[in-house]
Amino acid sequence: TAIYYLCSSFEYINFWFTGNYRAEHGDASGTGYFNTYSRSWSQSILNQLNFHHDFALPELIQSHEPYGIIQPAIADLFGFNHRVIISS
Repeated sequence: TAIYYLCSSFEYINFWFTGNYRAEHGDASGTGYFNTYSRSWSQSILNQLNFHHDFALPELIQSHEPYGIIQPAIADLFGFNHRVIISS
């Protein structure tokens, strides 16, 4: 079995709600393979960990950006409005 998505538990919950695979910079910094100076994934750290690119890292977003809009099926499951915005 191969790993394709690598994310924290709260990123997974946001992914489940929205279908968007994203991470806010502050959350990404907790992974250990985020470069806080360049505000991007650290290729050198990923290489040192021998991580190959057979998995995807989340798209990085700013803390003020929404994670996305709730998926209609999830909104219906909980009785939420279809325009609910999921915060990062």
